[in-house]
Amino acid sequence: MHIGMVALLDVDGISASKVIRNFKVKKVHCVQTFQWACDVPITWGKCYITESLSQVCELMDDIWKDHPEDQPNFLFYDDACNLVCHMVTSHPEPLWLRSTRFIVDAFHYMTHRATDAVCHPWCNPSPTDGSRPDLLISQVNEAEEVIL
Repeated sequence: MHIGMVALLDVDGISASKVIRNFKVKKVHCVQTFQWACDVPITWGKCYITESLSQVCELMDDIWKDHPEDQPNFLFYDDACNLVCHMVTSHPEPLWLRSTRFIVDAFHYMTHRATDAVCHPWCNPSPTDGSRPDLLISQVNEAEEVIL
């Protein structure tokens, strides 16, 4: 099979060889996925240049803008403590902090100092105040055994 190159035509008197062609797709830095604790996807969004906190906030706002009542109660994010700081400093009254608890993984949590004023009280993956996420839904069978 032979594929030939098609020569571009001159445009408005400018030689085709002098026309700059940069028709290329933007590169995607990462794809942010949002999913329920049971691994069922909710939605996703693309970050183009970098995964910045402002882009993550913008994705979250865009996804739930029409149905803010459906925002998740818990949202796991690897940089949640900095995301919470970003929300507080860039939004006068962040609605996300009223409806959603942001949590980080245990390793991230343990590497922060106990005096960290954001990570420890706001992003604890195992809070002791009764707001712990119920990630496993158990059922009781006929023999009264708990099934996960």
